[in-house]
Amino acid sequence: HLSANLFFTRSAKLVYYTAAVGVVLNAQDNSQQFFTDHDDEITCLTIDPTGQYVATGQMGKHPYLYVWDTDTCELCAEVGAIPLPRRQTKQMWEMTDHIQFFDGRERTRSGERKYISFYEREICCAAFSSNSSILVAIGLDNKHMCGLWDWHTGSLLAEGPARQGLRQVHGVSWVPVPDSGVDFITHGKGHIKFWNYDVQLATGDESPLSSKLGIY
Repeated sequence: HLSANLFFTRSAKLVYYTAAVGVVLNAQDNSQQFFTDHDDEITCLTIDPTGQYVATGQMGKHPYLYVWDTDTCELCAEVGAIPLPRRQTKQMWEMTDHIQFFDGRERTRSGERKYISFYEREICCAAFSSNSSILVAIGLDNKHMCGLWDWHTGSLLAEGPARQGLRQVHGVSWVPVPDSGVDFITHGKGHIKFWNYDVQLATGDESPLSSKLGIY
């Protein structure tokens, strides 16, 4: 994997992954803590600007991301699935035979719900916004779908294709310059794309996420 996978935490520890395990290493006393909630190989890792929270994405039939605390290695949130209202489950199932449902974690007092996977195959890369409120992640499907998530609630804010074809998107980075017209950038071999998220369009019919390809 070519995306960044080694960071310092706010307590000057190292965080990285191996196989399906997230590792927090204290180099001072050579002690380790482990995050073991993933059920398949981890494929990307990113840390938020505060240095406290990490997001790790994985491969699998229903790939997703976990957000967890580097101080405690406890799970904070799960991102990458779209909850489906119970009344629509049967309707959606009858409309298409391509959609796949799966039982998600119990996220509300009403119990388990059905979910639709947003990503396919694996998560290529991810990044937190400068204020840590939004998590952007790119999948390894044929369109390399980009999803913007409110990771505190697991809500999908916006989506769009990053690139067509088999070449992977290697990284995504937020632009720390306000009012620049660019919120984040995706990059890879022969690929660079500039994205803008307009929160004012989030409640309308127009997509709040727009992008422009870099020209070589």
